[in-house]
Amino acid sequence: MILLFTVFNFFREARLLVLDSAKYSICLFVSLFSFSVFCGESLPFFNAYYTIQKSGVSFSNIRISYYKKGKHFFYESETQTNDFYSWIQDRNLLEKSQWNVVNHQIKPIKYQYTYYSNKNQRKVDLLFNWDDHIVKNTVGKKSWLLDINSQTQDKLSSQIALIQQLSKKDDEKSFKFSVADGGKLKSYQYVIIGEEEIATALGNYQAIKVELTKNNKITNTVIWFAPKLNYIPIAIQRKKYGINYNINIVQLDWLNVENK
Repeated sequence: MILLFTVFNFFREARLLVLDSAKYSICLFVSLFSFSVFCGESLPFFNAYYTIQKSGVSFSNIRISYYKKGKHFFYESETQTNDFYSWIQDRNLLEKSQWNVVNHQIKPIKYQYTYYSNKNQRKVDLLFNWDDHIVKNTVGKKSWLLDINSQTQDKLSSQIALIQQLSKKDDEKSFKFSVADGGKLKSYQYVIIGEEEIATALGNYQAIKVELTKNNKITNTVIWFAPKLNYIPIAIQRKKYGINYNINIVQLDWLNVENK
């Protein structure tokens, strides 16, 4: 969603340099590739691993963990440049969403984003207050409040809501969500544009092909969700500045315990 895969965005726009492209793609993946609990039934807890490629060259690896502590669900993603690029500049992105389910509805509690390298660091925190219908945004030392509606999600939990809709297997082809993103309330719309078989390191899977737009703007982003894997995204493709970015699943471990 998954995963997405999220992980739209505090984008670090890709430029000509490979490292800038790496940073951009990491942000793209994390904000898209989020996936978790269906309201009323749980997706099995897991660890999933992906690679990010730019124009066919792999430069980053991603670990996704989904787990539960007490009444709260967590989705955590960690992305690192691979060994080939880490000697140039070591980069790491950690993103986490925490939520619970109230009256069969996903309610975000906290969202955290931390990007760091051997040169700089950026941290973003979102704290949801459902009594007053506001979210407190904190970036570094600066904080501000954003009014939200009762259906608002963070960038990761919105993908959970999408997977929930896809799992219903009804005739709906378009899904829209209100998302707290970049200090603003934005509209995410996902449109099913077909189905096709996708070859992965785990085997071939029939997948639902979904296209994303944000605030009615085309993002050139396509995600493939595999029903046989509980609708976990197995691939994502994005084109930016004429460069193709591909994210592909390489390993999936189902867990039989709540805690990570």
